[in-house]
Amino acid sequence: MKSLAKGKITLGLVISITLGVVIVVGMVYGPWRNVKLGTGFLLLIFGVGGIGLYKTLRKRIELFRLVEQQRDELEIKVSKRTKELEEAKRDLEKRVDERTKELQQKYTELSRSQTATLYMVEDLNRQSKEIKDAQDALIRSEKLAAIGQLASSVAHELRNPLGVMKNALYYFNMVGFGKDNADIKENLDIMSKEIENSDKIITDLLDFSRIKKPALRLENINSIVKEVLNRIERRSDIEIITELEDTLPDIKVDALHIQQVFYNVAQNAIQSMDKGGRLKIETNFGDNFIEISFADTGSGISKENLEKIFNPLFSTKAKGTGLGLSVCASLIEGHGGTIDVQSKVGRGTVFTVKLLVKH
Repeated sequence: MKSLAKGKITLGLVISITLGVVIVVGMVYGPWRNVKLGTGFLLLIFGVGGIGLYKTLRKRIELFRLVEQQRDELEIKVSKRTKELEEAKRDLEKRVDERTKELQQKYTELSRSQTATLYMVEDLNRQSKEIKDAQDALIRSEKLAAIGQLASSVAHELRNPLGVMKNALYYFNMVGFGKDNADIKENLDIMSKEIENSDKIITDLLDFSRIKKPALRLENINSIVKEVLNRIERRSDIEIITELEDTLPDIKVDALHIQQVFYNVAQNAIQSMDKGGRLKIETNFGDNFIEISFADTGSGISKENLEKIFNPLFSTKAKGTGLGLSVCASLIEGHGGTIDVQSKVGRGTVFTVKLLVKH
């Protein structure tokens, strides 16, 4: 484009100069000699002016060429700098990616370390609980053994005089002693009830001392629950609800031991509801365990007593021996199961027995 423009300007100047010269020559020697000389001079001046214009345009073309050259050099520099920046960007991105991968790797290692630490803490807590449970079971077992020996000897010593007293009362009733005297009859009734209570305590002591290895047979837990409910003395102010799962598998248990546990727990629940309430008994099967729960709406058990409730000789009842739940815990442990309790004062208590289903 620059060469073409320059060529056109040069050609125009040459034509103008040539035309001026031709006209002057023609005026002097040729057919235009009659034209005024002033006009020729004007044409000559026009040609000279064209030369001046040519020089001016040439300078501007050279300036334009210089600007174009500088622009080309600037474009080269910008292109070079752009490539350098792109290389620096790629290098920076590479370093960022490498650092990101390092951080991700460290984060992964840290997460694994934290997870491993949490698992370790959980395992230590579990082992600590198992050790504590084993220690508690050992202490309870030793207490049970010692108390069992004492209970056996004391029970036999007490049962004989109680038997004599019971026979005497039977004789008094048979002959009608005190029949016409209200005070004598009331005292005889009191003696009879206290002898029954004492006999129950002796029976508990003997049961406590006679805990044997369970004789396992295939039994249905729902059938055992129903049999226990038939033995329990019902109260009109207490509603007993049962939700027994129909698909429970039969399991190997000692039916007499399990009956004793269920009877004791259910009887305690009824006794805790002085003002009436509801006892709900449920059976469920899951995770290879049969779960039996006894939920009452009684007075509940305080938090400090919950930790002692399975200890031998601990009782919150005025006339309790403190052996019933301890015997229950021993019987369930003999089956490889567990018995747990949850309670809130004023709202009620839930005893849960879990028995393993062995295939």
